[in-house]
Amino acid sequence: MLAIENSVSHSIDSSYTGNEYNLQILYPKNYDLSLEYQTIYLLDGDLYFNELAEIVKSKYPSDIILIGIGYKNKNRRNTDYSYPADDFLSNSGGAKNYIRFLNNELLPFIEKNLSIKSSKTTLAGHSLGAYFALYQLFQQDYPSVFDNIIAVSPSLFWAEAYLLDLENEYHNINDTLNIKLYSTMGDLEGVTMNTMFDAFNKKIESRDYIGLSFDHVRLDKTSHNNNTIKSFDKGISFILN
Repeated sequence: MLAIENSVSHSIDSSYTGNEYNLQILYPKNYDLSLEYQTIYLLDGDLYFNELAEIVKSKYPSDIILIGIGYKNKNRRNTDYSYPADDFLSNSGGAKNYIRFLNNELLPFIEKNLSIKSSKTTLAGHSLGAYFALYQLFQQDYPSVFDNIIAVSPSLFWAEAYLLDLENEYHNINDTLNIKLYSTMGDLEGVTMNTMFDAFNKKIESRDYIGLSFDHVRLDKTSHNNNTIKSFDKGISFILN
């Protein structure tokens, strides 16, 4: 595979998850170490980094640092992106440790070892990755360190709609949610996915969270796999405006 211009690769071990991760980083055109940039952390970087990097280079060449987070060896997304454990996927339920990896290992590595300065940080995920992005936002064991969330086709059915209950717990003691949140679903992704998407959106819109900027879109004639890159593109436009 040909390397993308202005991109580099790094690896990082996690003491929390026991995994080694591959990082692909796309720097802006005319990158300046002294400046701050919008930094997007892309889950499932193994799958989506190259395609999204081409869009970023084409539409946002000077504005964004894109960081794809993938796996050096065996893919462990079923474990890292899920909580609680569910029989739907084996070895699930490790998202708490993945949050600790992001908060205590990955972001400090990016900031200190690579000297990347972020004006705002975004976490972007698809499917179970989108579920994780929302989970880390509403769980209260560890702080959410991101300013923006792009959640594409989130698997909100996970563990009998656990995330909706988690949001209830969050709302019971919080009236503030300082985040830009953009979420999409394809109209061809099935009844369960779309029903849960509608329920989540209705719930969030009813809350009047202080500090929240929220938008959600259902894409016509769009399946689960076809929703990914175009929704990431739309999400980037939303967080930059």
